[in-house]
Amino acid sequence: MQKQNNYIFEIIFLPIIIIIFLITSITIYNIHITKKQLENQIKNKKAEFFEEKKNLIYNKVHNINNIIKIDNNKVNKKVKSQLEEKIIIALRVAKNTYKKNKSLSKKSLINVLKSRLSILTYNKDKSYYFIFDKAGTILAHPEKDLIGKNLNDYFDTDNKKIGLKLFNSLSNNEKIGFTQYYFKKPNLRDNVFLKAVAVIYFKPLDIYIGTLVYPRDILNEEKIDLINKIELKDQVFYLTVVSNLENLVYTNAKYEIINKILVIKLDKNTKDIIYLNYKYKKKGRLDFRYNVINSFEYNYIFNYETFVYGTAYGIIFCAFLYYLIIFFSTRIKYFLYYSLMQLFVLLSLIAFVYLSYKSFPTVLEQAITDIFETSAFLFTLLFAKDILNAKKQMPIFNIIFIIFIVLNVLDLFAILIYKESVLYEYMHFYVCFFIPIVAGIISLYKGNYISSFYILGWSFVFLFLVLNSYQLISISPIYTIHLVTPIESLIFSFALGYTLKKIIEDKNKKEKLLIHNNKLSSMGEMINNIAHQWRQPLAHLGFINMNLQLSIKNDYIDTKYLKEKIEESKIQLNFMSKTIDNFRDFYKINKEKNLFFISHSINNVMDIMKPLLQENKIEYEFIIKNDKQILAYENEYAQVILNIITNAKDVLISRKIQNPKIKIILKIENESIITTIEDNAGGIEEKYLECLFDPYFTTKQKGSGIGLYMSKMIIESHFKGKIEVFNHNNGANFHITI
Repeated sequence: MQKQNNYIFEIIFLPIIIIIFLITSITIYNIHITKKQLENQIKNKKAEFFEEKKNLIYNKVHNINNIIKIDNNKVNKKVKSQLEEKIIIALRVAKNTYKKNKSLSKKSLINVLKSRLSILTYNKDKSYYFIFDKAGTILAHPEKDLIGKNLNDYFDTDNKKIGLKLFNSLSNNEKIGFTQYYFKKPNLRDNVFLKAVAVIYFKPLDIYIGTLVYPRDILNEEKIDLINKIELKDQVFYLTVVSNLENLVYTNAKYEIINKILVIKLDKNTKDIIYLNYKYKKKGRLDFRYNVINSFEYNYIFNYETFVYGTAYGIIFCAFLYYLIIFFSTRIKYFLYYSLMQLFVLLSLIAFVYLSYKSFPTVLEQAITDIFETSAFLFTLLFAKDILNAKKQMPIFNIIFIIFIVLNVLDLFAILIYKESVLYEYMHFYVCFFIPIVAGIISLYKGNYISSFYILGWSFVFLFLVLNSYQLISISPIYTIHLVTPIESLIFSFALGYTLKKIIEDKNKKEKLLIHNNKLSSMGEMINNIAHQWRQPLAHLGFINMNLQLSIKNDYIDTKYLKEKIEESKIQLNFMSKTIDNFRDFYKINKEKNLFFISHSINNVMDIMKPLLQENKIEYEFIIKNDKQILAYENEYAQVILNIITNAKDVLISRKIQNPKIKIILKIENESIITTIEDNAGGIEEKYLECLFDPYFTTKQKGSGIGLYMSKMIIESHFKGKIEVFNHNNGANFHITI
């Protein structure tokens, strides 16, 4: 059995083990060989890659070096040209100073000259003027500690006296002397730089005037210009020039004229220097201003300026006009603030565009523009304060609003005095938008969800103003403001439209409540009218009942007598039923219009009022000259007539008028139905005539002041008519025209 097992192992398992071993060995060997091959390939590829990059970098550096390699002769010529130009300017200044101040002493004249040359010194580290005498003593220099010292006490890197070099530059009878030497540059004491100096002798004062530049700075400027051209690559910019085009006589650049603006394309092929020569018949200040815009602005905005500006102005003007009309209709202040804000924004934008076509704004033009700007920010703050209800919702933040509002008001006075804004000279414009944004967030947190729209509008303007202030977007400020402000106007118009919708809905609810309250307030009188209407039939029914009881008691009753009394009772009950129907119809809410005659509606009112008028011995008369059937809400018209007659009745009673009378006339004139209601109660006091139809206005001790207001509202809204009142003869006269 043992041997059998060994055979099985040798025959079956041993070959399998050997095969596995061989396969494993071969696989490991192949992996090793493949790894070496891959490593060699990687090594070769790396070598090829680095060699290729090295050659590429070398070529690029070589090309750049070739491009920025500046010919020394070119630099020297430019240095000499600059020095000559500056020294000639200094000589002109010296001559002019001497000519106008000959009466002064030599020392005083030199001091005046020093003062004037110091104004021309634009950078003492790069270029400046200095004065010295024949002894080499420095009379004027930007560095005060050098004044009074001698130039010959200073040596260049070759240990040669600087003063001597300057005098020697003029030794060959040259009008202008030029020389160069190595010296330490100010503020960089550890470095030595080449100085190029020009000197000229001014005989009237027996002094020398010198100026200098650092050739290395000019060299660097040349390199920067060339490097900028390399970096420009395929980018394109456009130079826009505002000037007197009729005086332009020559330019070395191709240009086009768009909207009276000279436009020059700037790309890598543009000449290093662009010449613009102007010729004027009279001496004066050069009318010249330039700006650089990118290709996006040129292609999509500059060529369509009129459309962009016109669209912006149209949107803003419509917002101004629309909400001004709404203010006059609603008398809500924030509509007025918003309207005025839009007006001053519009005027500011127009002023910006106007000034963009001028090289130098006058003092008056700048002052007017600043007034427009400050006024726009002032009304922005007033609008934000009022629309967010800061006084009630956020009292502390309301104080911040008031502070900035006062600052803007003071700035307006400052502009009138100093002819320019003082506040916005030290404070960024976007601060006036940041304040409403914070207030809006607080208002939103307190549940005023509509403020989210105002936050969006202010944030939109704030964001773009900040980005533009720090030059984080490549669009000119004038274009940015013309794109942003109309979008803000649209956002605010949507928000204010929604606010107006809510106001109208609330007003409608209040009006419905007023009508309901008015009917409730008159219900007591109507119940009193019902009581008067029922008093006689109830008394009559009482007599009928008493007669029937007496007849039964005396055994005197027959069928005929009983029928007579029953018939009398029916008549009285029908009368009482009709009275109830009249009142029910009057107070019934009609949701649909119906056809009715005006006289029918007035008669219904008179049926209701008759008992009260008769009780108070008030005579009434209803004259129908013409009548007409109309499709409208009959009960609402009846309510108006009832209100006026009730008021007339109350006044006649309170004033104890002798022979009181109410007269109603119905007629038709020029297709209009006119109902006139007049009394003889003495009329209405003149001071009350204007406010008689105002809500809650009343002269009665227990009046609600809603009857006539509601009457006016019904006639104007539902009948598209008008109601007027005036004094006539001995009483008031109401005219209702529909």
